[in-house]
Amino acid sequence: MLAEAPLSSLRLALRGADAPKLVVKSANALVRALRISGRVGFAVTNAKTSARIEGMTGNVSVAPASVTKAITALYALDVLGATTGFARD
Repeated sequence: MLAEAPLSSLRLALRGADAPKLVVKSANALVRALRISGRVGFAVTNAKTSARIEGMTGNVSVAPASVTKAITALYALDVLGATTGFARD
């Protein structure tokens, strides 16, 4: 049996203007407000300038959040090598 396309869009419906919004002052506050458990780390940078915009425990190694990221990391290690680094501010 072959897989068939879904009958309707899998995209989430947009929330209306009257939907409640979560306003937080920092990434740490957001993690606490959403009650996310485990080790959380991320970095947001400007793609043009490489300037760091926001981040949280960006210097701590954590397991990737998905298999795709793990495969990408393995490919990068294979192609670029383990000693390749990137300049950071």
